[in-house]
Amino acid sequence: MNALTNPRPRIKGLAASHSIDLVSLVLERYSRASEGMRPWAELARKSFDYVEGEQWDEEAKAILREQGRPNLTFNHIAPLVRLVLGFHSENRTEPQFIPQSSGQDIEATAKALQHLFQMLDAHGGMRYVDEEVFMDGIIGGRGFFDTRLSFDDNDYGEVMTRALDPFSVFLADEATSYDLREHPYLLTSRWVDAEEAHVSFGDAVGRMIVSRHGNTIPISDGNEHFDMDEIAPWRRFGGEDKNPIGTFNEHLGDNFDPHRKSVRLIDMQHTIRVRRKHFIDLDTGEKEAVPDAWGASKVKSVLEWYQDRNRPIIVDERIDRRVRWTIMCGDMIVHDEWSPYDQYTIQGFFPYFRRGRTRGMVEDLISPQDEINKRRSDQSNIVSRTANSGWMFKDSALDEDQQRNLEEFGARAGVIIKYKGDEAPKKIDPSPPPMAMERLEQKAIDDLRRISGINESLLGELDRVQSGVAIQRRQRQSVMGLQMYLTNFDRTKELLTECRLGVVQRYYTEKRLIRMRGIDGNTLMMTINEKMPDGTIANDVTMGRFAIEIAEAPASKSFMEDQFAQVLEMMEKGLIPPEAADLVFEISGLPNKEKFKERIQMVLQAKGLPIGGAGAGAPAGAPQEPAGAPVAGAGAPQAPMPPAGGELSTETLQRLLGGQ
Repeated sequence: MNALTNPRPRIKGLAASHSIDLVSLVLERYSRASEGMRPWAELARKSFDYVEGEQWDEEAKAILREQGRPNLTFNHIAPLVRLVLGFHSENRTEPQFIPQSSGQDIEATAKALQHLFQMLDAHGGMRYVDEEVFMDGIIGGRGFFDTRLSFDDNDYGEVMTRALDPFSVFLADEATSYDLREHPYLLTSRWVDAEEAHVSFGDAVGRMIVSRHGNTIPISDGNEHFDMDEIAPWRRFGGEDKNPIGTFNEHLGDNFDPHRKSVRLIDMQHTIRVRRKHFIDLDTGEKEAVPDAWGASKVKSVLEWYQDRNRPIIVDERIDRRVRWTIMCGDMIVHDEWSPYDQYTIQGFFPYFRRGRTRGMVEDLISPQDEINKRRSDQSNIVSRTANSGWMFKDSALDEDQQRNLEEFGARAGVIIKYKGDEAPKKIDPSPPPMAMERLEQKAIDDLRRISGINESLLGELDRVQSGVAIQRRQRQSVMGLQMYLTNFDRTKELLTECRLGVVQRYYTEKRLIRMRGIDGNTLMMTINEKMPDGTIANDVTMGRFAIEIAEAPASKSFMEDQFAQVLEMMEKGLIPPEAADLVFEISGLPNKEKFKERIQMVLQAKGLPIGGAGAGAPAGAPQEPAGAPVAGAGAPQAPMPPAGGELSTETLQRLLGGQ
């Protein structure tokens, strides 16, 4: 366990009593979830193996070796997967925040959130995390993001998102929804160093590991049998997982590796329905849970504050779903508390999804790939065996020594054959390899591309269609076959952004400086949660409700190329004057475009024409906005509380009462 688990890392002993019932609940859910994911895991592991070139099982290779036959591998799947990954990389997306509540400077807050998330993405390497999760999903059918606060570089905490190993995430077997927030529980399993577990969870865990490794530990009075086996492909630099696997049945041996001194950690996030008091806005119907630490006096002060402003706010009990976080190390419950986050930290990406059925693009390509490998191996075997097809000679033409020489050296270059009589030994002409095998192999290659929906035009290969327009149409047709994968990834990014936004609005309450590089290459600086002299908060990212829209990233290559083409077309039609040519270079992908702009300005000055650019068309003497200036409204004052009809939030109430 590391600092990503809790908003404020605390080192202590056991977080809850060693409850046999709770241990049994975790293990029972783990067993059912792992058994439910077994059919997917077996096929997904095979899909990963095929992409990575492991396309013959050990039993088949042993049989072929015994028969002296080759087992060749011609990996046609990997280029198709790389093409889809490349297309996704060239068409990156980013979230847009659409204000859904009224309020002063809510548009400025949306822009502040936009820049904040761009900085978080750049600092956290979100582009590479996206690629990792997308690759997991495309190949195996499942990919997972995990979003938590990290305190490694900032003591206030920073939102960090990482990719999880899909084979270590166990979903509830009874769940049917794409949105994991609707699942009753999620589990992850991983092995941690014994020292890390000791430091993170305290001396009780350390004593348990030191004293019990290899010893039996009764965990229940019954005869429960918990299957702890995991199915996964190559997942380490050292190869496949070599941890002991088996069953968790009354002993810790399956959850502890004494050689590497590591222990299994089962992390369960699950929802529990509870009755909680809520603030309820009678105008809008919006509600916000009363924080657990608030007493009656604070609640009364909030109601009085709203009453003075003629706001119809009441407090009433409602049934709420809360996330409980339970962690088991070995056979010991080391953490069992309410989650510091409003929802699960894990979001899933499923390229194909139907009521819990998930698939990647590789599953349907396995059989054609097997056909290619088998047909080519058979052809190679036939050619190699018929190359030395044998000799024919009369019974008395060769003596025993010459016969042995012919048998041993007859297929070698420069062989000398001494024979008797007038008729020389004759080499047997081999039969040509059957053309049916070559045709079957070609059919398998064609099937591979038809099934994947990727044609020669998209692969950049020479196609029968020679027209450039026709090739573009075939490429667009092939891209349409990938649209489902991209749409589902956008859906996942919306869910992920909602989760990240919830963490930001709950924990980004301090004044922070945002520094990032804009599209034009200039540095943009902005301050969020800045207290103004009049007591208001500028760019308060804890305020407001926003809808998430996933749009193509402005910095992506395809987006820039499309924008540049539109500008050129507008110039051809006379909608953009030549004097503004330097602005055209701003959105071009040319290297050293600043030198082009300087040369254009020199030519315009020599001709006495007005110079385009940031100040083109502005009245003489008008002030110009400096490069890298904050966006409009970024520093404008903002009220600490929402106006009539606005929403409630825990941080807003805390600020009102001075409870930060």
